[in-house]
This record gives sequence, C-alpha cells and structure tokens, in this order.
Amino acid sequence: MVHVAQVIVGVQGFAYIEPDEEIKATMARAIQLIEDAGIPAEGLVPHSGPVAEVIAKVAETWDVDLIVVGSSRMGDLGSLFLGSVSHSLLRVTERPVLIAERMAN
Repeated sequence: MVHVAQVIVGVQGFAYIEPDEEIKATMARAIQLIEDAGIPAEGLVPHSGPVAEVIAKVAETWDVDLIVVGSSRMGDLGSLFLGSVSHSLLRVTERPVLIAERMAN
C-alpha cells in the first residue's frame, strides 16, 4: 500500500496539506481492509512529489505485477484543473493499472 501525500492548492490560493495523523489513519484503515480479505499488506508513505510518478517509481522498485489505484471521480472539470492521477499513471508506467471505483458510503 502506497500513499503519496499531496499539497492541494485551492482556487483562492489556499493550500491544504494532509496532516500526518490523517495519512496514518488512512493507511491503517486501508491495510486493515486488505488484511481482512486475507491478503498480507504493508504500507509506505514515500516523499511528496507528482503522485503518478511517485507511484510508478515505487511500483518499479517493488517489481509489482499490477498497480491498483482508486478513482476520486471528481469529474471532467475537476480533472481539468487538478489533473487525474489515474490518467497520468497510465502514461508514466508500462505496468498494468487497475482503476478501482470509490466505494459508496
């Protein structure tokens, strides 16, 4: 499990940086879900950077067979301004990528 911390800059110039506590909680929950399914898992929070490029680099280093990434489903307009990690990932890696739909709450 890899989580790349992001800095998100809003239209008014305000920046949101994910707090470490939020990252740890997200990672713990994701790893628990995977382990509950009977799959051993471990987590890594690499340095910040372009998310797709960091994920592709980790996948190459770990020699993974498949990259699974979640889709935020932000829509065309959001993707236009913020970019789409899944689309970028498809361009920067030769490894297969599975884009998982977000679970309904």
